Amino acid sequence: MHPKTHPSMTVPASPIWGLPHPAAPYWLTRKEAAEYGRMHVNTLDRHIKAGRLPAHKIGRSVRINRAELDAVLMAGCLK
Repeated sequence: MHPKTHPSMTVPASPIWGLPHPAAPYWLTRKEAAEYGRMHVNTLDRHIKAGRLPAHKIGRSVRINRAELDAVLMAGCLK
C-alpha cells in the first residue's frame, strides 16, 4: 500500500496540498494587516514607525507576521 494512502500515516501539511505548514510564519501585507487589525493603513504605519509593531522587509515589500500582530493586539498596545 502506498504510504500516503495508508490509514496510519499522517501527511504533513504543505502548500502543495493547499494547507500551510502549522509552524510556518504567516506574513501579511500592510493592507491585510490593517484590515485584520481593523485599522487604517496609515494608523498601522504609525505604529510600525513608533516601534509598537514589528515589521519585516522581505525583498521590496514590508510584511507583518500575523503571530506578532496577534500578540500586540492581545496585549492592547495598539489603540
